[in-house]
Amino acid sequence: MGGFQNDIGYTMLSLMRKHAQSWLIKIALFIVAIVFVFWGVGSFKSDPTAKVASVNGKSITQNEYQQAYQQYLQMVQGSGGGRLDEKALQELKVKKKVLDLLIQKQLMADLGKEMGFSVGPEELARKIQQIPAFQENGKFSPSRYRQLLQMNRMTTEGFEAEQASALLEERLRSFIGEFVKIEPEEVRNFFNYLSDEINLYLVRFPQADFEKKIASNPDQVKAFFAKNSTRYQNPAEVRVRYLEIDPQDFEGSVEVPEKELQGYYQQNQARFLDSKKNQPLPLEQVRENIRQIIKQEKAREIARQKAEDLYDQLLLSGDLKAFGSQIKAAVQETGWLIQGKPGADLEGQKAFYDQAFALRKGGISSVWIGTGAGILFFNPLIVKRLDP
Repeated sequence: MGGFQNDIGYTMLSLMRKHAQSWLIKIALFIVAIVFVFWGVGSFKSDPTAKVASVNGKSITQNEYQQAYQQYLQMVQGSGGGRLDEKALQELKVKKKVLDLLIQKQLMADLGKEMGFSVGPEELARKIQQIPAFQENGKFSPSRYRQLLQMNRMTTEGFEAEQASALLEERLRSFIGEFVKIEPEEVRNFFNYLSDEINLYLVRFPQADFEKKIASNPDQVKAFFAKNSTRYQNPAEVRVRYLEIDPQDFEGSVEVPEKELQGYYQQNQARFLDSKKNQPLPLEQVRENIRQIIKQEKAREIARQKAEDLYDQLLLSGDLKAFGSQIKAAVQETGWLIQGKPGADLEGQKAFYDQAFALRKGGISSVWIGTGAGILFFNPLIVKRLDP
């Protein structure tokens, strides 16, 4: 196998075949044991190089996570999933899935390196040249390759690194699969486990039946209260004034050139498959879907830049209400938010809710809500905590 180190010889392979399962488990436990996750709520000015997770001492940056998250959302939208709201994202556990994929990718890369696997430049070139999106008249086109990457805001170095990583992971999975043998007895046991049924007899002892038999005196009540006084404190309450910059307000001014639309289609044909024919749908059938995806992406970027500019200006004035009047933007206020009891709509957004209680009185900050809930953005908010 190409790239396999000479010092992994017959003895090592024999040992692995004999103890494949325990060998794999030990490696997995060793690697997973040193994965650290650093979730937090970022602001408009958050550092794109900040850690989201650390795997074997290597960082997964916020920028890497944002790119992977955005690609995942585009894949879902392109496959007919449409625009996902916050509830759908939480139900699908998108944030965790994307992070798990990035961690798995790094773990596989580390394991491949440890075992001596590598991807040569010729093999990588063949892989890329076989991608239909980069071909013209059935042949690889270097100019088309560079053009499509540029349209998707990707560098050749970054794209080729991604492809090399995918090839390495594919090879490693295939290699590991050769050493895992499933015995017929294991299959039968698993089937029996899934098919097992049992009968249970349940006897209930209502708590209320025993409460009547327990008596307490004033001293016991005082002692219990002294020990558990925090359980009887009133929860913190705050009100927040906020200014929202909605990307939808900018979608009307966004134009999508035909060349960019066609480039996106060529680059992402796998997202627009006909489920019956297993072939890409014609461009005309998905044109408006693609146009909307690109417009949403551009509108989000415009909103992000607008929010950054306004946030810098607001820090100089310090008065959100007056600032809103100055720029002719609606400044709104929440009712009383109760800690531990998120409300509906905006107050139910975790990133917004957490930020409201994290601010000092009179403090001003920023938060992304909606898609990503504090990791990526959908609607930028500038918030100020009011004095009770």
